[in-house]
Amino acid sequence: ADRSAAAVAAAAPLLERFVFYFGFAGFASGRTRVFAEGWRKFPGATHVLALDPDWEPVPGTIVKSQLDDRHGAYAFRVEDRNGLTARTMDWLCHFEEGLKFEHELHEQLVRPPGGSTDAKLLTWVFAEKEKRVSWHSALHGHSQSRERYLADIGVLERELEREGPADGHALFYLGVTHLAALDAMLGVGDHDRTNQTDFHVAKAVAYLGRRLEPAVAARGAFEHTWAATRWLAHAHHYATRDVAAARDLYARCAALDARRVDCLVFRAALERAEGDGGAAFAAAFDGLRRSVAAANLPEAERVAAVDNFYVAKCPLPLEAALSLLAALERSARDGGWATLRDFGGSLLDTARAACDDAARKYITEAPEAVDAAAARYEAL
Repeated sequence: ADRSAAAVAAAAPLLERFVFYFGFAGFASGRTRVFAEGWRKFPGATHVLALDPDWEPVPGTIVKSQLDDRHGAYAFRVEDRNGLTARTMDWLCHFEEGLKFEHELHEQLVRPPGGSTDAKLLTWVFAEKEKRVSWHSALHGHSQSRERYLADIGVLERELEREGPADGHALFYLGVTHLAALDAMLGVGDHDRTNQTDFHVAKAVAYLGRRLEPAVAARGAFEHTWAATRWLAHAHHYATRDVAAARDLYARCAALDARRVDCLVFRAALERAEGDGGAAFAAAFDGLRRSVAAANLPEAERVAAVDNFYVAKCPLPLEAALSLLAALERSARDGGWATLRDFGGSLLDTARAACDDAARKYITEAPEAVDAAAARYEAL
């Protein structure tokens, strides 16, 4: 038997609560039904927060005094279960009649027309956790399994068919979900091409390319445009090996948002692999400059700007150190050479300490190559 009512009572024994049951037909329609029932039961509530069941609040970050009656919505950070990335969500808003969610997968909150469209950035943080019993574990064994992503692709293909071939939401998520399925299938490292890998790569490139067509991008969410550019560059960099396309897309991605470092980091890795030390150095140090600037932003803006925090703390200093190392080995040892050597060595030390993800480690370079770079710095 379902124990939802007992679980809610145990979690919030002092709060007024209402538990009801309905037939699940999709995430957006389910959340919208909850809003409607909540409005009927609690019309005096001032704010409403929508959460996934695998999000847990990070202690010390939830400060209710940050809420007010002037903003239409409030954005908070969700740290993804992969430990490498985070998202900024606006699923906290004033409670009013007519709130709804759209899209049955990767749903989005839609507020009634006429209200404030201004969103306030909060310092609130939730951490996404893998749950032993969840929707994904029950249906697909694991939230990051290839089976889960294949099921998601089916849902998104039906949405694209229903909404039309220029639906930006479906195009974006189809592209990145094919890349996720590929990642789940292969894991970390280099692998031989197969019909399955070629299928996912071709689909990802096609869908993300369509998402970036001017007519589609003009109507779509900026965040999806930036992310589609970033992931299409990634696909060409690591999958199709189209260096010219990857280089162009990384440059476009870096120009779209002057606060983020992701595309500069991978542009540096690309140029380093292609033997262009000058371009690698320029990209990596532009990333460092942005990282320093982000550190001076107000806390809430900094939370939103550095959404791929593992890239900022790990491969960013790594790529700067590696590009500087190549320049140091070629240059004359005069002027500020020793200062640059010490700076590069400290960047490498920072990366080696920060790159603590067991599966992906350094991301842009193999651990043995990083160890070799450390030895080369010692020899300078």
